[in-house]
Amino acid sequence: MEGNVTDVPPSDFHASATAASCLAGSFWHQVWCARRELQVVLETSRPRRTIARATWIVFDPLSRASARIGYVEHWLLTRLNGRRSLGDLARGFLQTHPGTEVTIEVLQRALQRLQSAGWVRVTRGEMPDSSATPSPQRSTMLDRLANAVTQLAVWRIRGINPDPWLQRIAPRTDWFFSRRAVMGWLMACVMTTALVGLDFTRFAQQTMGGHWIADSRSTVQFFVILLVTRALHELGHAIVCRRLGIRCPDIGVLLILGAPCVYCDVSESWRLPHRSGRAAVAAAGVYAELLVATVAAWIWLVTVEGPINTGALQTMLICSASTLVINLNPLMRYDGYYLLSDWLDAPNLRARADEARQALLRYWLLGQAVPPQNRTGIAYAWASFSLASWGYRCMLSLVLAVAAVGVARSWNVVWAGKLFAVLLVGCWVAIPFMRGVVQMGRAARSKLQLARLIALAAIATGAIVALPVPTRRWATGSIQPARCYGVYATVPGHLAGSGVADGQTVSAGQELFRLLNPALEREIVRRTNNLILAQEQLAAARRQRDMHSIDVDLAGYRSAVHAAESLLASVRQQSDALHIRAPTDGTFYRALAPWPAEDETPDWRPVSARWGSAIQVGRSVGVGQLLGVIAGQERVAVIPLSETQLADIALATPVDISLHGGQRVVRGTVSDIGRLDQISGVWTEAFAAPELNGPTAPPPESSTPVNTAGRFAALVTMNESVDVQFGTRVQAVFHTPSQTLVHRFADWMRANLRFLAD
Repeated sequence: MEGNVTDVPPSDFHASATAASCLAGSFWHQVWCARRELQVVLETSRPRRTIARATWIVFDPLSRASARIGYVEHWLLTRLNGRRSLGDLARGFLQTHPGTEVTIEVLQRALQRLQSAGWVRVTRGEMPDSSATPSPQRSTMLDRLANAVTQLAVWRIRGINPDPWLQRIAPRTDWFFSRRAVMGWLMACVMTTALVGLDFTRFAQQTMGGHWIADSRSTVQFFVILLVTRALHELGHAIVCRRLGIRCPDIGVLLILGAPCVYCDVSESWRLPHRSGRAAVAAAGVYAELLVATVAAWIWLVTVEGPINTGALQTMLICSASTLVINLNPLMRYDGYYLLSDWLDAPNLRARADEARQALLRYWLLGQAVPPQNRTGIAYAWASFSLASWGYRCMLSLVLAVAAVGVARSWNVVWAGKLFAVLLVGCWVAIPFMRGVVQMGRAARSKLQLARLIALAAIATGAIVALPVPTRRWATGSIQPARCYGVYATVPGHLAGSGVADGQTVSAGQELFRLLNPALEREIVRRTNNLILAQEQLAAARRQRDMHSIDVDLAGYRSAVHAAESLLASVRQQSDALHIRAPTDGTFYRALAPWPAEDETPDWRPVSARWGSAIQVGRSVGVGQLLGVIAGQERVAVIPLSETQLADIALATPVDISLHGGQRVVRGTVSDIGRLDQISGVWTEAFAAPELNGPTAPPPESSTPVNTAGRFAALVTMNESVDVQFGTRVQAVFHTPSQTLVHRFADWMRANLRFLAD
């Protein structure tokens, strides 16, 4: 919603001077003229005892700005017709209000404020320089920088004039915006909230899981829903504004740091004389979002997990979170701020609060006395409100910046997230802080106060720079077995098949693969025939000795039989090795098959497949070929590290391992750091790399081995047992030692500037 009311400070009706002071004659004869298109409405909702305390709201149709003025400003604004000079106005005012003490200075200050607002101009003569008429402050370089950053961060695309079709649909929205409808929908919202609370476990699991924003498809859907709900929010403002008889001249799109957002111009709502009407317009957007959240909650309650359920959850979170955190929060200048401003009858609330805060800061930092109007309890409340607003804006900007970088990291566009974070923190934190410092420096009235401010600023800067800041390092890895045994081929052959699936629990001695070796089978037949021949020769020699009493030496025949039996046993042992069995108990996974050799069948294509799959049947297997692994039950996390992370992470570094998309976080410590192939061992050799597909999938098929000899990894031992499948992707947060900002800046300089690199 666009629309704001500022407060032109009303002139004191009873001035302190006792007589009219006459200024320069040229100024006395100046002729003033007010703009005729200005719309002035008496504010009937403000309590007043006399006409002198009455206030009016002025609406400028050109700038779409509104302001509240007092009696003197209203009297002047309605009588500046371009034919009367300031002297005539002063004499007329004194004649109209006899007995009052209003000086020329009071009228001059009132005219200056009206002129600064752009509502009046001098038709004859020039405004003289006088201490009573301070000239507006020049724009500083910081202001120009702030305007440039704001113009870069916020782009407005004007849309259509919705007033014609709003006039047609506004009367037909009683079932949404009538008094009975509002009460009914609010009751439905409360009941729906209670139903969601009964199913809070599922709601918390889906929300904390992060799947509704983690993947790219959900992120695109999230931004689409965000744009639609923002449009409905602004449409609520426009419909209520039209129902109260105020037109809405423009609906368009704002690009805030590249993110689209619908805006609605309801500036004319400040023409409403009653605060209740303006409050209704301000609350209409939040009310529309509550209706959308209620309908989305019904859909979420009756659907199972899927695209529809995820979209309903995203709508609930967008409407509820944005309503509570941003729209209804009076610390941000949105709907809640305007509701509070009307409720307290305090126009230009932020400016008053900032003025009270500056007065207290000047007292604390410069030792200046607090003005009398800022010593009241309400002034201290305004100052607290201003400090809370600034602190909340800082906190929200940092949270949004971190979230933006995290989402950009999941999309592999970290640079875009960092650019968004820099612009956001610069617009919301850095530039306002620098502007406050400059204003405080200008407020120093003596060299002693300026020296005091510089000393306090130096102490604060030194404390911030020297303060140790907790550091975190994020990385992605996988769950792997603490003990892993390889299954190798000990004899050559051709793969015949496998009767064990991936992830199956096997016992020691269970057959895993079958190989075929025709040459070995022929060798068994030949060795068997040789044994039979040797045995027959031994038997013939025995018969010849027994029947004919011939002295026959049987030792040679027995040696031949023994040699034949040994050769046959050796060949049969090799034949048994064609049936590859599990060396131990555990969970079995087939290894990735390598690329085929040039002499292998050309019909085999290098698609992703593991040993034992149908496409690998018939492939030749050499001696020492790794066909699979058997994993134990104990699990560890293997986290690949970059060179920068390797320099910051040491043994015993605490680590938070995020499982199931953030639904469970397990604490662990770094137990070893080394090369990835050494840390993972046979597991990496079998599957080429630990980056696995899917949160619960076994190691993926890949036909291209990855060279891991130059990469490093951290082995994380978890403090509690986890029951997740091997190969599950995890997010790791390393709690590295705290560093000061000086050290972090020096590390960044060494990492990015060539002449400072080691």
